[in-house]
Amino acid sequence: FGVYSFLKSHRDIEQVDFEHFQEVCRCISIMVEAEATKEFHSKLKSMDLSSCAGNISPTLTIASQVFPVLAVLSILNSDLSVKSLEEVSRFKHLIHLELGNSSFTQYTIYFCEHIVPVLKQIGSTLQYLSLERIKFVDPLVIAETCPKLETLILSTILSFCNLHPNSEPVRIVNRISELAIINTLTARLTNETLLFLLSSKSLKSVSLTLVPNVSLEFWKKLHNPELQYLAFEECTEVDGRLLLKLISQDCNLKQIVCTYCPKVNQQDQIIIEDYIRQENLDVYVNIWLLRQEFFLMEQQEIIIPDMVMVEEIEEDMVEFG
Repeated sequence: FGVYSFLKSHRDIEQVDFEHFQEVCRCISIMVEAEATKEFHSKLKSMDLSSCAGNISPTLTIASQVFPVLAVLSILNSDLSVKSLEEVSRFKHLIHLELGNSSFTQYTIYFCEHIVPVLKQIGSTLQYLSLERIKFVDPLVIAETCPKLETLILSTILSFCNLHPNSEPVRIVNRISELAIINTLTARLTNETLLFLLSSKSLKSVSLTLVPNVSLEFWKKLHNPELQYLAFEECTEVDGRLLLKLISQDCNLKQIVCTYCPKVNQQDQIIIEDYIRQENLDVYVNIWLLRQEFFLMEQQEIIIPDMVMVEEIEEDMVEFG
């Protein structure tokens, strides 16, 4: 009730950080009825609903009436339903939308049947979209329904609708500057789909977790001239040759973070650090090795290899771009 009183007294305020906004909406409904107020509007532009169990449709119904200019809506780790997603479509001024299923409802909400109708209603204004624990996500539909999208976060996606290997090459909207994919061990993400997601020439930040496709040969097919930040975590095909290739090319890359990628070892780290010093590069490479790699370092002396790999990389620079 304290937050309700605050919003009532400060109707022009645009953001309030509060952990249980579901309770705030319930209190607003109770107080509006108790005070016989015909209508209560706030200029609040951001609302966060996290870890909401049960039916959140009444909360969203109230919020759409009370916060008509809401621009940022975050629903994470919550019990999404067909009805609650229909209520999300009522927010016509959203530019930032996060939809995250709970573990209880993650197998009942499908992208095409339940998320796409929402995107068709409000996707034209979205600049930021995050989806978590959703089945059968289709990146091509996201591109078609969200033409102004600048940030796309795909987290713990249960399955993808992949592009067909023989399909015509398509490119995602070039406005996307930030992409994060937190994959699962069971979700199949094909090369064609990943190429599509990484095709924006405006990309400045890319984070890939548990994405097995990322190899040196795969990356040769990409052209991301604006890329500044790149993170790999537990990507099984990322190796030292790819990392060295990335810092060797003439681009805007400023930072690479490589975490627990099994093909990257201590010798790769030494070669990359030496190359950065020798070439006086303005790039930071942070490599976190797997535990077994540290164990091997303790058991035997690390021998610094020659620069054969660097020479091979330099010979191949023209082909890479």
